[in-house]
Amino acid sequence: MRVRAIILAIAAVVAGASTSPGARPRRPAASSPPVIVRLVSRDHTITVTAGPSGPLYSQTDAAGRVVVKPATLEQLRAQYSDLYRQVGPATAFQLDASAD
Repeated sequence: MRVRAIILAIAAVVAGASTSPGARPRRPAASSPPVIVRLVSRDHTITVTAGPSGPLYSQTDAAGRVVVKPATLEQLRAQYSDLYRQVGPATAFQLDASAD
């Protein structure tokens, strides 16, 4: 009797864990863009998200207040030079293959 209960419990767990082949995992709400990377320090957090035409950079302070709203790298260079100096050197660029 006890073995039967264990087998039924295992079958129930396996059945609940399986998904149909066409099932897709849940995605976050469309209002929040996907996060590429989050850099956390004692004083602030820099978040890079996927924007419609490239990465967007934002910054919050240690209390979670927004310091810099999502901005492009060019906007950071022009308006937030201190933040640009932190993320600019760590930014990778894709070279045009036809420039050889």
